[in-house]
This record gives sequence, C-alpha cells and structure tokens, in this order.
Amino acid sequence: MRKADEVFLGIGFAVIGMSLFNIGIESGLAKIGSQVGGRLASSYQEISLYEQPVDINNFDPSVVLKAAGERGREDFFIFKQGNESHLVPYEPKFHDKQKFPSKNVV
Repeated sequence: MRKADEVFLGIGFAVIGMSLFNIGIESGLAKIGSQVGGRLASSYQEISLYEQPVDINNFDPSVVLKAAGERGREDFFIFKQGNESHLVPYEPKFHDKQKFPSKNVV
C-alpha cells in the first residue's frame, strides 16, 4: 500500500477526534437531556380544565369566600363535583338574583 504511514496517521487522528467529540457530547448534552427527561413525565399528566358554564340551583351567595390576591380582592367559592372539589372564581355578573341560581364558569 502506497503512503501507508499517511493512512494510519489519518485513521489515528479520526479516532482521536471522534473520542474527543464523544467526550464533549457526554459532558454537555447528557446533563441537558437528564434535566429535560426528568420533567417529561409531568408534561403528559392529564389536567382537567373547567370552562363550561354550569347552572347551580339554589346558589347561596353567602358561601362566596373573599381572598386578597395579586389583583386585589378576589371572590371565589368551592364547587364539589363528584369526589373532587374545585376553587371557582365567583362572577357576580353571572348571578341571576331573580331566579337565585348562579351561572359561573367551572
């Protein structure tokens, strides 16, 4: 084989280069992959979004709770649906005081 020394030198540099590249990938990207992979399971958890109006018969406005929030005073009530309880913002504009039921977004 002609120029065998150059071929073996090229193969040696290629192996050294791939080894250094592999070390760089493991030290840099492996940490990022671990951080992303650790949070991946929580990305696929099912969450329930309640945005459908619900008629609540005989809603009593005295059960509305008041809390200090980032936007000042916030009114909410606890809505029990099955075995789950949800904090629901109280919107007085949806409360029909003539009929006494309330329509709130749950």
